[in-house]
Amino acid sequence: VIALGLALIALPFALTPLTRDLVSMTALQAVSGIGRGISQPTTMSLAIRSLPQHERATGMGIYQAVYSIGMFFGPPLGGAVADSLGLPSVFLLTSALCAAGLVWALLSPALHRPAA
Repeated sequence: VIALGLALIALPFALTPLTRDLVSMTALQAVSGIGRGISQPTTMSLAIRSLPQHERATGMGIYQAVYSIGMFFGPPLGGAVADSLGLPSVFLLTSALCAAGLVWALLSPALHRPAA
């Protein structure tokens, strides 16, 4: 599920620099949104699945804190990358990071174990 979500995020981001109209941009963002909608709840559940019941709220808090750090630093970092390498590079870098996560998800034995 995570691999599917990451693929649905990576491909539209890689194609975004090639778009020339609002309709194709909207379609790419819709596909990417579906990918985020698939992968986000799954990663949240994986973040807490190995924790004892009484520690799951803390685990979810840590997950959300790390997510928030990315939400805070992502836009300025993306702006700095766009300023130095051009706007298309931000989309290609995001796609490459998602593709790396996709490879990791496909190769990670921990993600293929059944829940205990």
